[in-house]
Amino acid sequence: MKMIGMFIIILFTLSLPFADGWEKTYGIQDWSFECAKAVFELGDSCYIVGGFTEGVGPTSSYFLWLRKNGDTLWTKIDTNTLPCYIIPLADTGYATLGYTVYDDIADSYSVGIMIYDNYGNLMNEKILGGGNCFFWFKFSQTSDGGLILPGLCDYRQIDTLGYHFYESKIYIVRINDTGDTLWTQKFDYGGLGYDYGVDALQTSDGGFFIVANVNCGIRELERSDIWLLRLNPFGDTLWTRVYDSGSFDFAHDAVFTQDSGLIIAGSHIMRVDSIGNLLWRRGYDFGVPGGYDSRSAIITTSDGNYLAAGTIDDYSAFLKINGDGDTLWTRTFGGIIHWSCFEDVKQTSDGGYIAVGQFNSPEPDSYDVFVVKTDSLGEVSWISEPNIK
Repeated sequence: MKMIGMFIIILFTLSLPFADGWEKTYGIQDWSFECAKAVFELGDSCYIVGGFTEGVGPTSSYFLWLRKNGDTLWTKIDTNTLPCYIIPLADTGYATLGYTVYDDIADSYSVGIMIYDNYGNLMNEKILGGGNCFFWFKFSQTSDGGLILPGLCDYRQIDTLGYHFYESKIYIVRINDTGDTLWTQKFDYGGLGYDYGVDALQTSDGGFFIVANVNCGIRELERSDIWLLRLNPFGDTLWTRVYDSGSFDFAHDAVFTQDSGLIIAGSHIMRVDSIGNLLWRRGYDFGVPGGYDSRSAIITTSDGNYLAAGTIDDYSAFLKINGDGDTLWTRTFGGIIHWSCFEDVKQTSDGGYIAVGQFNSPEPDSYDVFVVKTDSLGEVSWISEPNIK
């Protein structure tokens, strides 16, 4: 009888859910500066993390291939490029958008698309230009295998009304699958401050939603708004909407909803329908005292809800909500004596999540790549010590 009872207890214990996750940091050496900008899962074998490193030679691309338990398979540093974002491609490999080829005369970098295979080998490169055009943000693959790239151009410094600030226009570039430019478009919101595109999503009719921030960089005038543009497949404007909560509003990321609208994440999280009508806008309390609160990435989860990843004060944070914006759960990571932030998040094939960003270790004073893998409830089972390089 005792053996039977013990057997039942063992079976019951094995059937309980457990946290299948971890937190780890990755870096090169003391006093260096590393940051992860994006992550994706490569089949059943590993995760690919893309970011940059500086402080050891020139600022360079920094790629990590990680096993599912967080162990490093291998790393690659490319001194010729500085990626701002990375996406998996529909066939094989991945694309990065970033800076390459420094021009000593113009004192600026050119902007380029780099195509790599799954082993980090550079397969193709396309220079898009340089000077005062910048692409710092997210981009996506189009249905024809090309890319749509949001950014800014005509960047200049001006002084007016006793204020010193910068001005720019939104700049959108569409390229085909061989890297040739199909079209470019500039959009000027008007007013003061600089305007820039942060995300581009292709719609079912082949057109695009462009999410942009406008009237930025003028804190003295208390202005910053979110601008949504709806384009046809050729980049012509169908309609635009502006969203102003009366405070500093900015967007970082957006995802489609089931009704072809968008959920946009940044200073707040808001939902709009397919023609841009605002359905709701919310701020969220993570239960952490402090000031700065921002969401850098948002995804649709397998259960039809949404997960946002970002920063609250010194903590990295997850926020899971339903389609009405109601909070399902929140999680925080890092913090207290170690500042950290999330830049990107993806759902993994096991139903959990993987998020990447940056982690500051005060002793030694270095900034490392921060990777958190959680179960489906945002829990981790173990945390590594801050990276000792």
